Amino acid sequence: MKTVYNNVEQKEGFFVHFISMDNGKRVWNSEVSIIDTAILLMGAITCAEYFKGEVEEYFEKIYRRVNFQWYTDKKEICFIWDIFTIAALVDTGIFMQSRL
Repeated sequence: MKTVYNNVEQKEGFFVHFISMDNGKRVWNSEVSIIDTAILLMGAITCAEYFKGEVEEYFEKIYRRVNFQWYTDKKEICFIWDIFTIAALVDTGIFMQSRL
């Protein structure tokens, strides 16, 4: 947890998709990923609950650093996983194709 907190590249608490195993920095110009951040948080909370102590403290720091409001945009829908919803929104002009 300490390594993730101190070394793994993130933006507003969200982690990037691909990182270097050598130094935790972003590689291949990869994107900030809400999915990878969620997976990391789920694993981290599991470890925190099991190990307690310093692991739990670092999980709390990692979790508190995630700025969920930063990832939202009140003017347009930015992330949808369902292809049928995407198609419907693109047809109505609500969804910006540039976000795809």
